[in-house]
Amino acid sequence: MEFNERMAELAHKIANSKKQCLNEEGTKTALVLPLLQLMGYDIHNPSEVVPEVNRDIKGRGDRVDYIVRQDDADKIVIECKHWDKALTTFVPQLASYYVASDARFGILTNGIDYWLYTDTCKKNLMDDTPFVRINMEHLDETGMEWLRMFCKDHFNDDKIWNKAYEQKTIESLRKSLRNEYANPSVDFTALMAKRIFGCNHSKTDQQRLKSLLQMAIKDVAHEIETGEPLYAPVGNAGEQSVLAIVQNILSDMVSKDRIQLFVGTSYSTIRLDGIVWYSILKFKWTGNVQWVSVSKMTYANCKVANSLSNKHYLNNLDEIRTYSKDIKDIVKVLILPEGTSRQEWITDNRPDWK
Repeated sequence: MEFNERMAELAHKIANSKKQCLNEEGTKTALVLPLLQLMGYDIHNPSEVVPEVNRDIKGRGDRVDYIVRQDDADKIVIECKHWDKALTTFVPQLASYYVASDARFGILTNGIDYWLYTDTCKKNLMDDTPFVRINMEHLDETGMEWLRMFCKDHFNDDKIWNKAYEQKTIESLRKSLRNEYANPSVDFTALMAKRIFGCNHSKTDQQRLKSLLQMAIKDVAHEIETGEPLYAPVGNAGEQSVLAIVQNILSDMVSKDRIQLFVGTSYSTIRLDGIVWYSILKFKWTGNVQWVSVSKMTYANCKVANSLSNKHYLNNLDEIRTYSKDIKDIVKVLILPEGTSRQEWITDNRPDWK
């Protein structure tokens, strides 16, 4: 049986048996030790999975529940709590065991939640926050992958630490970027003002820039996600010619200004009203490659679909008119009067879009 299948089966058993664990010892026996065993550790070997180990730096004789050891060295410090206990208040307890150990990783668990820690901020001092949280009742692919890395046969201190460092750093960057988007900081705004206005920018410049930064960050995020610019560049002569032909085809349906060109690096798009999800067609018009891909609307969810799989290669610009019906039909369904069913229209007029 594959590791993921065995882990999923164990997770199911854990979820069903947790209520029979009446105390912390029951939790360790029924929920925690089976997981360690599945990960390849010999839970019956007291030199590999060592229970009740004195690793209390304060000298009070407190004992950590388990230490996983390899090659006569501490690898993972594990502190367990009853399955219905929240873990937050026990983080300092695990941290005290961690600093008294040579282990690079700490796990705080109640048999359902597993919080994994290391020392990305300062060597031998456990981070305040885990680099990953795994819930056995909602075990996903990410959790599976982390558990696999901690298996006996895959365990590699440096590899796990480096991945944990990347994980925590990326999350910190995401948090910082989200905060900058929600409310650009003074430092960030000043940096952008210096780049845009030069060294002699004023506080007024910074104040004006702050709200615009939010808009700019949102636009850039959209462009990165879709690969298309949010606002329309002018385009070259060929691209403008394609736009003019499409505007002419649709002249009896919508006004010219509603048909807009958006120039991208891989291809260009013509949209209705400039709306991202109102793509009429995508095309490439260079000296070597000329093709057009007209959008359609899926019956299932009534969304515009253009996977570029229906490319039509062209010899000249006038051949775009060959696809006039397709161009008109996608716009017809986009501008249907309110209350009109797009699904019914597609069924009656474009069953090939289904």
